[in-house]
Amino acid sequence: MKGFVEMLHKAGWDAYVDWMDYEMPARPNRRTAENIQKRIRESTFFMFLATQNSMASRCYP
Repeated sequence: MKGFVEMLHKAGWDAYVDWMDYEMPARPNRRTAENIQKRIRESTFFMFLATQNSMASRCYP
């Protein structure tokens, strides 16, 4: 995943990755979902990479 993000940055793209965001809470909660939704709304493009971890991840309010 980090290699893909580095590739995007080298190509001039700004990539947001939730687990690289130091402002995210340690445990997923409602704020986690709100932060991700805000980032999606602010983005020109949205891409979701479905990894084993991302598919198993859940945000509980």
